[in-house]
Amino acid sequence: MAQNPYNAQLLHIEEELDQQEIEEMLYVTRDVSPSKSIRQLLSDLNERFILQPTVFAELFYVVKRFDLLRKFLDMSKPEAESLLMAHKKLFSEYRITMVEIHEELNESDLDSLHFLLKSQLKSGTKIQKMTFLSLAIELEKMNLLGPDNLKLLDQSLQTIRRVDLQKKLRRKMSLGKEHVYRRERNGEKYQIRQPGFGLIIDCVGNDAGETFGCDVQKHMYSTTKDIKQALKNVSNMEQLCQYAFLVCFVISRGKSDAIFGVDEKFPEISLDTIKSYFNGGSCPYLAGKPKLFFIQHYVTQQPVLPEGESASGMLEVDGPVERNLERDQRKHWRNTIPSEADIFLSHCKVDENELQQSPSTGSLYLRSLRKDHLLDIHTELNSIVYREQPDYSIKLKHTLTKKLYFPS
Repeated sequence: MAQNPYNAQLLHIEEELDQQEIEEMLYVTRDVSPSKSIRQLLSDLNERFILQPTVFAELFYVVKRFDLLRKFLDMSKPEAESLLMAHKKLFSEYRITMVEIHEELNESDLDSLHFLLKSQLKSGTKIQKMTFLSLAIELEKMNLLGPDNLKLLDQSLQTIRRVDLQKKLRRKMSLGKEHVYRRERNGEKYQIRQPGFGLIIDCVGNDAGETFGCDVQKHMYSTTKDIKQALKNVSNMEQLCQYAFLVCFVISRGKSDAIFGVDEKFPEISLDTIKSYFNGGSCPYLAGKPKLFFIQHYVTQQPVLPEGESASGMLEVDGPVERNLERDQRKHWRNTIPSEADIFLSHCKVDENELQQSPSTGSLYLRSLRKDHLLDIHTELNSIVYREQPDYSIKLKHTLTKKLYFPS
C-alpha cells in the first residue's frame, strides 16, 4: 500500500515540535478540536481544513515557529502575516493571549501563582507541577477564568508584580482599567457586532419570515440528498468566521422528529443531525457563537418503504456522514467531540393538512419572528401561535450560555 504523503508530512511536523510548543498548540485549539495528543490534533486539522493553509499558518505563527512556515508551507513570515490579516483568526484572542502570558512567565512567577491560587483549586490537585496553561485549564473548568471572566487573573498578575503582563492582558482583551471587573456582567450577552449568516432550506415554498438582517443563502424544493449537501457545504465555509451567528430555517414535511426533502426518500434527516453539522467539532468557524435553528415541520404520514427494504436497514448515522470514516472512526468522532454549546433550536410541528388548506399563506410561526432577546421572542411566539393556531406544537431546546439580542 502506498504511503499517504499527508500523514508523512504531519509526522515530520510532530518531530519538529518540543513539549512546550505541543502544549501551546493543544491549548490554543481547545475550542476547535477535542484532540488530546499532537498527532491527533494535526490529523484532525488536516482532515477538516485540507488545502486551507491559513489554519497551519496561524498555528505555527502562534508558537513562533516561523521556520515551519517556510519548511512546510513554503511561506515567509511577512507572507503569513498578510495571509492571516486577510482572514479572521480561527483561534480565539483569549487563548492566544494566555499562550503569550505563558511564554513570558518565569519560574519564580509561576511559583508565586501556584502559592496564590492553590486555595482556588480542588483539594488534591498537584499544582506545583502545573504549567501556566495547565493551571489556566483547571481554572476554566471551575469557571474562575475565561474570555469573559478575567478578574482573578488580572488581580493575580498585579499581586505577583507582573504589571507588564496585566497591561498586556487588558490591551489584548480590549479592557480598560475601569472595565476589567465589569467584563463578567458584559459577558452575559453575546456580542453581535457583525452580521449573521442565514441558511434557508424551504421544501414547501413558504416564506421563511424574519432573517435578522443576515446574509442569506436559500435552497428551494430540495431533495433529501440536497439538504444534506447544503448543510455540509455551509458548515465547511471558511467565510463563516466573518459572521457573528448562524440562523438556519428549515421548512419541510416529515414525521416525528425528522424531516425529508421533496423526494421523501429514506433515511430522513433528524433534527439532531441538522444541528450536528454546526457543533464545535464539525464547524469550528462558529465556535463560541450562537447557532439558531427554526424548524417549521409539517407532519405527514409515514411513507411506504420501497419493496424489499426494511426500516432496520434505513437507520441514519448521527452527525455528518459524508466524512467517509469507517464505522469505528465515526463512533470515536461522536464520543470525542465536546458537548454542544451555543445552540438554539425551536421546532414547530403542525399537521400537513394545515399546509394543504393554506398553501400560500405561509407559517404563522415563522411570520411572527422579530428582533428582540431570543427567549423573549419565543415567549411571544408561544402566545401568538397557541392563541391563533392551537393545533401548532412548539418545542424549544437550547444550550445558549449568554443572552442574545439582535441588532436593530
